[in-house]
Amino acid sequence: MKTTMVAALRAALVTTTILGSAVALPTTATAQTTTAAIRGQVRDAAGAAVAGAAVVAVNGGTNQSFRTVTAANGSYILNGLRPAQYTITVTGTNGDVSVQRIIVSIGQSATLDATLAPAAAAPAANTDATGATTGGSAPATGDGQEIVVTGGRLVETRTSEVATNVSQQQIRNLPQTDRNFLSFAALAPGVKYNDSETNKGFQSGASTASQVNVFIDGVSLKNKLREGGVAGQQNSRGNPFGQLAVQEFRVLTQNYKAEYEQAGAAIITAVTKSGTNEFHGEAFGQYTDKSLGEKSYLDKANNRPEPPSSASNTACRSAARSSRTSCSSSRPTKATTRIARSTSTAPDRPRRSPISRPIPGVA
Repeated sequence: MKTTMVAALRAALVTTTILGSAVALPTTATAQTTTAAIRGQVRDAAGAAVAGAAVVAVNGGTNQSFRTVTAANGSYILNGLRPAQYTITVTGTNGDVSVQRIIVSIGQSATLDATLAPAAAAPAANTDATGATTGGSAPATGDGQEIVVTGGRLVETRTSEVATNVSQQQIRNLPQTDRNFLSFAALAPGVKYNDSETNKGFQSGASTASQVNVFIDGVSLKNKLREGGVAGQQNSRGNPFGQLAVQEFRVLTQNYKAEYEQAGAAIITAVTKSGTNEFHGEAFGQYTDKSLGEKSYLDKANNRPEPPSSASNTACRSAARSSRTSCSSSRPTKATTRIARSTSTAPDRPRRSPISRPIPGVA
């Protein structure tokens, strides 16, 4: 009897352990989105869905490839694409091919359909920075040459997010007052960048700056100690992240998913740069010309000349160190002021020694 009870107890424990393990197995957690997804429909020249077609996306910078096969209804989906330019090649079971080149942005969930054509006549489509694709057939020979251009565009119909993407070209070319990449968040409608001397950051709509959050490669930069905005932005002039390290980012203002936590107004999700097959580097320097400077109020009131530029000061200090002399300046130094005071033309006055003063109580 005892042996039977022990065996039954062991069986119950084993069953509980197996069930508990099955329940405890989690699915892959979805972090803050820094990649993109492309889905679409593949059809032949007659408009019929093509099943079993091979879809290959090749990253133009790293040659990394993503592969999938169309379903019975001709649909496909490619997940986990880093923001980059991709060449999408669709090959049917009968050898028909469709080639398109697209630019994928961060967090994008785009739709890209493909129509297969014979391999010899399949045009290669190109894209611009906005994601538009264009392709053309070979021109006809003879005097009446004809060029047929077809176009398409990546369309986001799978998400209700209201977002604005800021590309690397915009970060490089648009002017800004500082090297804070958050300043480009003002490109999104309803978003304002606070460019203060002691408080930098952004806000959306009528909400305060404490209702926003920034994610770098999925890592939150939420300030959990003070006002609740972005770490390093409140009561500070610093930047949350080096601008040269940011590839592009996405500003979400409405209808974003619950995976973007600790925010009630706007979200910025950014992705950092990654290595490519091309060897390259970047450097940044800052120079302010003297013509861009302005006299201060005291210089204007005292009719002083405009102070030299920072480059002139640097050259002067270098020359002074080599010749062991001092830099000449339009403003009198403290030593010059003291000398001027000591050589004043005021009449001499007799000085009384402290010892000559009468001391109370001493005869």
